[in-house]
Amino acid sequence: LKQEARRYMDACRDAVPVWIMPRYLVAEMVDPAPGRYDLVIVDEASQLGVESLFLFYIANKMIVVGDDQQISPAGVGIPDAAVAGLQQHYLEGLPHLHALSPQSSLYGNAKIRFNENIVLREHFRCMPEIIQFSNDLCYASNGTPLDPLRAYPANRLDPLVLRHVPDGHRVGKTQNATNPPEAEAIVAQIRACIEDPRYADATMGVISLQGEAQARLIE
Repeated sequence: LKQEARRYMDACRDAVPVWIMPRYLVAEMVDPAPGRYDLVIVDEASQLGVESLFLFYIANKMIVVGDDQQISPAGVGIPDAAVAGLQQHYLEGLPHLHALSPQSSLYGNAKIRFNENIVLREHFRCMPEIIQFSNDLCYASNGTPLDPLRAYPANRLDPLVLRHVPDGHRVGKTQNATNPPEAEAIVAQIRACIEDPRYADATMGVISLQGEAQARLIE
């Protein structure tokens, strides 16, 4: 069925002006050949690994959208020595060999090969405090601070609140560790938010980095 779909997609390719699909579907459905598409736009390219490099092959022109300050492929569990052996055996003499590894991203490879770089500086989604956190963490030091554009009312909720639980402590082993004082504090805060009319119709989520046991305790 995939072969049939690939054949029909190839036949109707010119009739559809724009194809929008995830990377894995491109690999499954498009018969790879040079210049299959006039323009390929790759979103979230910093999170795509070297298995996405075939997109360079099928495009006459590319727009690569990404951020090297965001999460990139980690290559967890892949021995560096094994990768180096494969690089030397199959890719010897290839330019930018160091950029072809499990930790490399499509965005990183594009940055090496292309010199036309446009840095977006305006951010319209997050509150200024969140933008400032990102600036302090990485963007300002790179000389590309983000400018917050989103307007907010005078009676807005605080976008970021830090709460320290002084008597917090971990109980149990690593697999089932919990922190009862923190769980109690979180539940108390959720109750306070529910009783606050400013949170009317607001959804809430709780993220526990302690593990599943802590999440179950809070729930």
